[in-house]
Order: sequence, then structure tokens, then C-alpha cells
Amino acid sequence: MEAEWIAIMVPGFFFAMIVLVVYFVGLNRSRVRAAQLQTDMQSRMLDRFGSSPEFVNFLQSTAGQQFVKGFGDAPRSLAHDRILGGINKGIVLSFLGTGFLAVCLFDQVRNAGLMIFGFVFLGLGVGYLVSSVVSIRLSKAWGLLPRLGESAATEPPGNDRS
Repeated sequence: MEAEWIAIMVPGFFFAMIVLVVYFVGLNRSRVRAAQLQTDMQSRMLDRFGSSPEFVNFLQSTAGQQFVKGFGDAPRSLAHDRILGGINKGIVLSFLGTGFLAVCLFDQVRNAGLMIFGFVFLGLGVGYLVSSVVSIRLSKAWGLLPRLGESAATEPPGNDRS
């Protein structure tokens, strides 16, 4: 019975691992590509200004202020995306580890291999969640994320009130 479980689960997990690797590589490439396109667009826009007074006039306009605001929002956006990614990974890995441990509990034959995988995945998931909590606290202390009761628009970057 145990050999049948292994024969069924190993190819399934191998396939799932390949799908996850391809998904995360594609996700990372799309983010890098989007950032590259935004940088190219902004540099082309800056190249259109022939003189310094034109550029200063643009920066004093509302469109210019929004353009410059985009540069300041990048660290906040990156911190937000990384924290959410860590929380997502932590939840998925924790549930995967808990699932392995649940299978071990309800299986008549105590499969040590599944139990090891369960504790490893559960440990990784809890580690990601703890890392995300620490990242949230540090990001709030450094002004990358707003504190409770504050909006992102009222909190200037680099504001140290700790």
C-alpha cells in the first residue's frame, strides 16, 4: 500500500513543482518587463525636454508632480508586493505542511516520509509568515507603509517617528 502512495505522489509533486517554478519565473519576468517599460517611457519623456526651463515648468505643473510622485511610490509598491508575496507563500506552504501532517494522522501506517515533508513545509510556511510580519513592522517604521490610522498620501517617505 505504501509503494502505491509513493508511485502516485512522486510524479504528482514533481509536476506541481515544475508548474510552480514556471509560474514564479514568468511572474518575475513580467514584473521586470513592466518596470523596464515604465523606465523606458519615463526616460523618453525626459529626453523630449530641450532646455532646463521647460523641464522646471513641467515639474511645477500637476502632471509633472504626478510624474515625480511615481518615482517615490516605487519603494512603497515594491515593499507592498514583497510582503504580500511572503504572506501568500507562507499560507500556501503552511496549508501544504498541515495537509501532509493530516494525512499522517489519518493514515493507518505512520509514514515517516510524509511526516518529514509535513514538518518541513509547515516550518517554511511559518517562517515566511514571521518574515512578513517583521517586514511589515520594519516597513512601517521606515515609512514605506502607512501606520495604523494614517493614509499613504499623508505619510511622507523617510518620516521617522519611531
